[in-house]
Amino acid sequence: MLSTLSSRLGDWNPQLLRELQTHLRSRHLVFAAASSLVVQILFYLYGENLLITYRPGYAGSINRYCRPINLKAHIVPQHPDHCLDAAGNFVTNYELWWLDLFVAGCVIGSIAAIGIGVYAIVNDIAREERRGTLDLVRLSPQSATGFFIGKLLGVPAGLYACLLLSLPLHLYAGLAARIPLLSILGFYATTIVAFAFFFTGALLLGLSGQLGSHFRAWAGSTIVIFFLAIASLFHASSYLTDSPFDWLPLFSPTAVLPYLVGKTPHSLDTIGSFHIKDAAQLNWYGQEWWATGTGAIAFSVIR
Repeated sequence: MLSTLSSRLGDWNPQLLRELQTHLRSRHLVFAAASSLVVQILFYLYGENLLITYRPGYAGSINRYCRPINLKAHIVPQHPDHCLDAAGNFVTNYELWWLDLFVAGCVIGSIAAIGIGVYAIVNDIAREERRGTLDLVRLSPQSATGFFIGKLLGVPAGLYACLLLSLPLHLYAGLAARIPLLSILGFYATTIVAFAFFFTGALLLGLSGQLGSHFRAWAGSTIVIFFLAIASLFHASSYLTDSPFDWLPLFSPTAVLPYLVGKTPHSLDTIGSFHIKDAAQLNWYGQEWWATGTGAIAFSVIR
């Protein structure tokens, strides 16, 4: 069955089959699974460390995830029993905690994945240039479209495996934060489109051959990571310059996060970032695409 599938894949796109055979070997899959598992465990433990810790009579028990339950706690937020009910049990806002984990996964995951993917693609093109195999590929009868698709899907195959393994925890975090499933899937669609955009740019950079191969890989990934980090900061702070530069951060998949955050039952003051009221001010030639989450996600996908 596997041989039949490989044969059909080779007939459809020989470049993709070649890349998968190179980048999806057993050791690569084991490394991807181990890396994904370790990162998820560390990520969850770090988030758990942010939850409430309590020492009697110490106001340090107050933190972001307290859910005030009595009048005295509302009047005096520094009251040491701010997070305790009448029985002395913690009253924790787990929905907000899961929301923070989900948003952090969106921001950190998208930046890291796109940066790593850009580096991998540019470095792969450079390696083929050094070995001379790229000339053989150019002389082969396959189309340029087939070559591009093969590189885009095959080179970051290990990265895709890591992301798929981390998907259950991230999806659960979003649902536990009471974000609608369709909105989460919309964010994933936006992220896939962002992958295609930046990875296509990485292919063009790798094929340009105007700079040193190692420099191209490091420069490309560094610039992309820096751009996405700055864009995420703009989205988190909801800062608008009221100029055409406001459209640049929209190439980041985190541009739609304010609409996902806005679906949760928490107030904007409680969340403290990714305010939908500011993001919704954008328009496209007078068309208010960004007034709703559906319009924002649709525009991000087709842009």
